[in-house]
Amino acid sequence: MSNEKLSQLKQMLSDGTISKEEFEQKKKELNLKESKLEQEKRNNKKTIIIVVSIIIIILIVCSIIATSSEKRRTDRILNTLNITQEKSEEKETGETTAYEVVQNFSEDGLSWVYTEIKEDLNSNDYYICINRNGESLIKYKEYDYEYAPDGIKEVTGFHNGICIITDGENKKKVIDKEGNVIIAEGDEACTKIISTDTTLGYIIVEKIDDSYKGTNTSYGVVDNQGNFVIPLSENNAETFGQGELETVAKGIYRKGKEIVNIETGAKVETGNEYGDKFINAEGKIIYCNKNLISDIVVYSSSDLKETARKNVRSIKTVGNYSDGKFYIEYEDENENKKRVFLNDNLGTVADVSDLEITNVPVFKDGYAGLVIREKWYTVIDGNGKMQFEPADGTVCINLGDKKFYIESNKVYTINDEKNSILTQLKEHMKVEDKKYWYTDGYIITNLGLYMDTNGEYLKVNLKN
Repeated sequence: MSNEKLSQLKQMLSDGTISKEEFEQKKKELNLKESKLEQEKRNNKKTIIIVVSIIIIILIVCSIIATSSEKRRTDRILNTLNITQEKSEEKETGETTAYEVVQNFSEDGLSWVYTEIKEDLNSNDYYICINRNGESLIKYKEYDYEYAPDGIKEVTGFHNGICIITDGENKKKVIDKEGNVIIAEGDEACTKIISTDTTLGYIIVEKIDDSYKGTNTSYGVVDNQGNFVIPLSENNAETFGQGELETVAKGIYRKGKEIVNIETGAKVETGNEYGDKFINAEGKIIYCNKNLISDIVVYSSSDLKETARKNVRSIKTVGNYSDGKFYIEYEDENENKKRVFLNDNLGTVADVSDLEITNVPVFKDGYAGLVIREKWYTVIDGNGKMQFEPADGTVCINLGDKKFYIESNKVYTINDEKNSILTQLKEHMKVEDKKYWYTDGYIITNLGLYMDTNGEYLKVNLKN
């Protein structure tokens, strides 16, 4: 009977006829109890729910632990890969650092290059002075108004151990290979640096003294040690002031039609025609006047006295002085075309007038390379004697040390004076006239790859 009443109450609870509180109250009033079997069923159900919940919690915890462990393992692998990659990149960067050439290698063996360097989280642009092994000697940040106000805007090539840099305020400084300042605009003895061509080994400076008595302007000359070889003086204004100075040779300038030796004070008036040329001939200055009535004049460098003269009708091409001679193509007074090598006394040492030469040959180490009619090439000795019959080829550049860069039927080689191949070059190592640089046994190709004359790359990989 009790079970029936309890079942009825449960049905009423299920139907919503009574609430749970009313169900418990009625059950208490009627002294109704569940059977032992039903109690066991209920207890078993609770137990099952608890066990299942515990199992689910254990599975979740295990999953979290496994995921965390896998993540740590993955992080370790990725970290190892990143470290390996970074080391690889560092190694690669160290071997193939790319620079842009700002100033080519000079006879001092130094070059200015430009590159971006990563520092912490930022990248900065730098001018770097490197030697032929790619080692950095000096570096300056490129000027930037906001980020690098102490940077520089411009550099010149190194000559005679010095170069000139220009800072963000457009002030010039002369520095040596260690970056020490030799003299600078704004110094007590220098208001302005007049000459910016350090191939002379001298720097012309201007000093302005302004006071209530008036303004005095003096000029002087400083050597590559910062010593005044010509003291500051107002009397130097006529020589160094008012007008651009052209480099003629070490210690010799041209101003207008006059050339001046700054050490001896010697002067001489020459022509001043478009395209004329001065050649530094080791103690002598050779002047080639390309006027309609042309002449070639040789002066002694110290006193600028004339030592030789050659009258010609017109001058077409003039080469550089080397190995005691220089190449010149001209018409003589009888309109005969001449292609010859002259010495510093204007005597003919090799006559190649019978060949239609289309390059400007230069003697180095006893030999010169000729290109004939832009189709053939050969090499001659100091007497003009061919070392081999002209071969097919369009380029023959004298590298010195009896080595010549040759282009022949899209084959690029470095040959000796007898035309034997020393080095076979790849196509990307070809040399082009406008992008060809040569300094003391080293060349930079059209892609800016810096190598020696055996075709071996150095540590630096330059780029245009």
